[in-house]
Amino acid sequence: MKRIYIFFLLLFINCTNKKEINLELENAIVDYQTKVPFPKSNKKEGYVFLYEVNFTKSKNDTLIQIVRRPSGVVENSDCFGVFFVNNYPVIMYDDYKISGHFINEKKKNQNINEFIIPKTKKQYVDYPPVYTYKVKNSKLDLYAIDTISNKWIK
Repeated sequence: MKRIYIFFLLLFINCTNKKEINLELENAIVDYQTKVPFPKSNKKEGYVFLYEVNFTKSKNDTLIQIVRRPSGVVENSDCFGVFFVNNYPVIMYDDYKISGHFINEKKKNQNINEFIIPKTKKQYVDYPPVYTYKVKNSKLDLYAIDTISNKWIK
C-alpha cells in the first residue's frame, strides 16, 4: 500500500510541476529578452510590445525563430495564445505543427485580448534582430542572428 501511495504522490508532483514551455526553449527566450529587451517605456503610445516565437521548416530542418514585436497580435491571428516568460508576453505560431516537444500546454487564444491590435489600427514597424535556432536531437542550436537594421526601438 505504501508503494502505491508514493507512486501517486510522485505522479501528482510531476504533473503539477510541468511547465507550459520546455526549459530549453524558455532559456532561449530569456536569453533573447536579455539581449533585446522591451524599451524602458513599454507603454509608448500605440505600441503593444511582446515576443514572438515561430516554429518553421526549411528543407529538412526544424527552425525556431524568436523576435520582439511592437504591434501586438493582429486580429484573427492563428497563434497559440499568450505565454509569460520572465513576466513578459510571448506568443507562438506553429503552422507546421512541429512544436510538440517544446510546448507542453497549447493555450489556443487564451489571454490574448489585451494584446490584439485591430487591423484598422496603424501597425508599427520595428526591425530588432531575429534569432533563429536549428533543432538538433530535440536540442536548440543558435543558427543565425539576422539584423536588418540597428535602428530598432530601444
